[in-house]
Amino acid sequence: MPIGSMACAESGHIAVRLGTTIALVLAWPSRETDATITYFDRAITDLCFGPDPWLGIGMDQGDGNKIDLETGATCRTDTHPGRDHHSWAVKVSAGHAREAGVEEHETPMIRAEETSRSDIIVGIVTMAVLAAIIYFVVI
Repeated sequence: MPIGSMACAESGHIAVRLGTTIALVLAWPSRETDATITYFDRAITDLCFGPDPWLGIGMDQGDGNKIDLETGATCRTDTHPGRDHHSWAVKVSAGHAREAGVEEHETPMIRAEETSRSDIIVGIVTMAVLAAIIYFVVI
């Protein structure tokens, strides 16, 4: 994968964007993987370390996350007034390469925005209508 954005922290960590959807955080000088952040439907545009242990990730469409590299906790940016609200799926695996012998912590894939019940119903109805249309076109 091509390497995109890079960022360095005072702690010695290096964040690297691989392709458009994966960010790795490497401990220095061991080069052990301390965290892996994977986006499934959005592109990473930039990386930036904040105060330890935070990593900021900028995404397409003006959105972003901040990741706690010790716990894997993920915070999303707020939508500014007048701007479209977006959602995305992200998986964060945060380890502790700097603390030898500590097991890796992994958060399950989460949606940055909860899906409402009405969104689910609309999706099911849409799928049923599409299935009916395909059925009648084929027959």
